[in-house]
Amino acid sequence: MAKLNIGIILGSTRQGRLSPQVGEWVKGIAEHRADANYEIIDIADFKLPFLGEADAPGIASWNEKLASLDGFVFIVQEYNHSITGALKNALDLAREAGMTRQQASSAMEQRAEPERQSICAEFWVN
Repeated sequence: MAKLNIGIILGSTRQGRLSPQVGEWVKGIAEHRADANYEIIDIADFKLPFLGEADAPGIASWNEKLASLDGFVFIVQEYNHSITGALKNALDLAREAGMTRQQASSAMEQRAEPERQSICAEFWVN
């Protein structure tokens, strides 16, 4: 059986964020499993647009990366009882990926988790 490819998605783009450290921690634990490959996916690397820049090249790259994965682990920060605007924007721009994948979350604040679940359920993730 082929190994699954799991993306560990960092859900913040702010300066001083802790998601890279948490992502590395999650990846270190996950790599003890032999049935999957784990990759950290930093939404900041895609330079996703805000507010109507529909033709930005990062959108296609983001969707291609998501389509190449079998599942996701979200590193979710909480701002005002919800997920970050950057993660919400990234999920909105991922509709084109047209996929159904499995998900898990490492919510830094549990009040954000229900918001992320409802957004993912609406878009494309099981």
